[in-house]
Amino acid sequence: MTLIPTVLAVCFALLGLVHLYWGLGGKIGKAAAIPTLPDGRPVFHPKPRGTLLIAVSLFAIAAVAWRLGMVPPPGDIIRYSGTAIGALLLFRGIGERRYLGLLKRIRGTRFATLDTLFYSPFCIASGIGFMILTA
Repeated sequence: MTLIPTVLAVCFALLGLVHLYWGLGGKIGKAAAIPTLPDGRPVFHPKPRGTLLIAVSLFAIAAVAWRLGMVPPPGDIIRYSGTAIGALLLFRGIGERRYLGLLKRIRGTRFATLDTLFYSPFCIASGIGFMILTA
């Protein structure tokens, strides 16, 4: 096991736990994870079921990262999954040009600031990490 898959697996497992907490009704930090309009209104209202689905997805991403670091090398399905995850993370980090990513137009909100400082750089770094592991 090398450093990159271990760090990715731990980070995504922790993110999965945070989303599990939110999906089960936790409130701490939730508002900072939802994009808002300049007037402070949330762009969307996540439902518990959707948040739990995100948690499961994050745990699956952690498992793929973990498997990419194991010997013998993983099969094609894991490698292709890792490549797809890496691409999605890079796209998320770059942004959809409105609310998310480094190219977002809505700035100055709490989410936008955190996204610029933490969320998008994490996505880009993680995406690069997955691309390195699947190269």
